[in-house]
Amino acid sequence: MRKTWMTRITLAGAMAMAMVGLMASPASADNKSLGDSHGSFTFIDDGDMFEICDEKADGHGVIGRLVLVKAGIDGSFNYVLILDDGGDAGCDKQGFNIGNLHSYRLEYWWEGNKGDTFQATGWFNE
Repeated sequence: MRKTWMTRITLAGAMAMAMVGLMASPASADNKSLGDSHGSFTFIDDGDMFEICDEKADGHGVIGRLVLVKAGIDGSFNYVLILDDGGDAGCDKQGFNIGNLHSYRLEYWWEGNKGDTFQATGWFNE
């Protein structure tokens, strides 16, 4: 009876540790996109390309930012890429190589009312 009890406790502990590990690790990089009726900010994993598009001629542009958190230091973060598009034809693109050493997230704003239109992805890396 004692051996069965210990086996169950060990198995439950191992499963709990596995769940904590899965929840704590950042999501892997895949194509990610944020946006609304005013525009969009997209990360294209194949080639690490970032694209910002203003899709509405309303006198306000859109801003996309790539945020890097410094892993293991103090939780501080830097904006490593800032793209804006102010209503010109087409979209603006820029490459930035992300990797496994840090975690990143995308942030998106419409400049007409930043407080109501802020969006962000979860943290991710390659």
